[in-house]
Amino acid sequence: MPADKWNVFDFFISDTLIVGFLLFNQFVGIVLNAMGEARSAGRAKHETDDLLARLGAARAALDDAQRESQRTHRDNQ
Repeated sequence: MPADKWNVFDFFISDTLIVGFLLFNQFVGIVLNAMGEARSAGRAKHETDDLLARLGAARAALDDAQRESQRTHRDNQ
């Protein structure tokens, strides 16, 4: 009878360790997935900010070119 008692105890310990390992791996997977999504969202925001900055610089360059063109046109008349 004591041998059966140890077999049940060994099964319980191994089952508990396996379930604990699986739950820990699932927790790590959830955390890594959330971090990846946050990183993607941050990257998209920075790309949008960079695009807006480049568009602003292009707009300023076009405005400068238009003013220069108008000034040159007035000087030529």
